[in-house]
Amino acid sequence: MEKIKNLTLYEEEDYYEGVRRQELYNTGDENDIKIYFSVGNLSECPEDAIIGRDLFDANDYVNVLRQGIKLAKLGYDDVFVTVVKEEKEEE
Repeated sequence: MEKIKNLTLYEEEDYYEGVRRQELYNTGDENDIKIYFSVGNLSECPEDAIIGRDLFDANDYVNVLRQGIKLAKLGYDDVFVTVVKEEKEEE
């Protein structure tokens, strides 16, 4: 039987800017794992730092959750990350 995690996405919109803020919450059982994600436009940054352009938003977060579920189904329990740093050569 398929088990589905229910989430609720709240969006604040404004006529001029479009989506200004998103919050993603757990929906359902209080004993279940808690999910919370929040993002808002960055008012002190360039215009591209808004939801729907360059910001990682609630839709991106849900897509990452789905990928995590796929990895869990394949039997993975954790992720190990190897960091490779490249130094820039002086010009």
